[in-house]
Amino acid sequence: MTLATAAPWVRGAARTRTRAARPSAARPSAACTPVRVACALGALGLLGAGCLPALAAPSEVTVNAARAFPESITSTASGEVIFGSLAQPTIFRAPPGSGTAEPWIRLKDGGHDTSLGVLADTASNTLWVCVRMPNAPAPAAAGGAGRQGLAPSHSVLRAFNLRTGRVRASYRLPGVTSLCNDISIAPDRSVFVSDTTNGRVLRLDRHAGKLDIWLHDPRLVGIDGLTFLGPALYVNNVQTGHIYRLPIGSDGKAGAPVDIALSQPLQGPDGMRAAKGKIYVAENRAGRISALTIDGDQATVQVIKDGYQMPTAVSPVGGVLWVGESKLNYLFDAKLRGQDPGPFKAYALPLP
Repeated sequence: MTLATAAPWVRGAARTRTRAARPSAARPSAACTPVRVACALGALGLLGAGCLPALAAPSEVTVNAARAFPESITSTASGEVIFGSLAQPTIFRAPPGSGTAEPWIRLKDGGHDTSLGVLADTASNTLWVCVRMPNAPAPAAAGGAGRQGLAPSHSVLRAFNLRTGRVRASYRLPGVTSLCNDISIAPDRSVFVSDTTNGRVLRLDRHAGKLDIWLHDPRLVGIDGLTFLGPALYVNNVQTGHIYRLPIGSDGKAGAPVDIALSQPLQGPDGMRAAKGKIYVAENRAGRISALTIDGDQATVQVIKDGYQMPTAVSPVGGVLWVGESKLNYLFDAKLRGQDPGPFKAYALPLP
């Protein structure tokens, strides 16, 4: 989980918990802490299942790194918030209850490997990451941070242990050039990824240990976010603003994309995730987050909040919708490049 207006080549353009030090003064016994009380009430059905993250989660999380430019975020029900980085070979992680995301996984020492989509799958204890690997050395951007430039690239889908951060497997996208952008997991546990530059959706063949081309369609050149809403797979195009449903046949093969008629245009639809019967999408050019209510081949667009600086990712968990600001315009816009973008953050919104 961007760059349609700034860099068309990109978008068409173990778990270690940090525990607070025990104060010298007496404190309530563990049995009486608010968190334990909430858990007890939740077990009795007196509070919602998301009570613990709602009590523990901060309202925002800041990446502890300058010029990180996180293109994607993901979160877990236990309260972790994880960031990728389009400018650094690092995955950042904020443990439950923390307002700061620290460097966690190093993708490559001394290299230019960076990341786009990240997705935490707690059911398999896996962190899926789209890793971009330039085919040629990338120039440095003004202001000192490594920039991905316009060099052609290839991508791999990499699986990490969600608790330890250790690499489990890597799957290269077929072809000389590719751009793995986002990941989604089907109800049957199949893993799908989007390839922005080639207009493809790929599916992981676990037995063969490779990614297969599931769908290749010219309308998908610029594909970015993808998500399952029930059994249906939806994708967006960051260049054109379209939302498509991709039918899945009884044999598992893809049907022709179905263009969803929107009640109002989407401006740079980027990362998107489904929750509570809706699809939540980051509109990077509009600086806003919207919810889509699908009805057949139509969708009602409801703006949830605007005023963000190039939001490129959303992550719903429990009763919270995390919104990730990438500020990628400071990386690719010549007028802003080299200026201080300020801190990079993810913000928690009540999930509508």
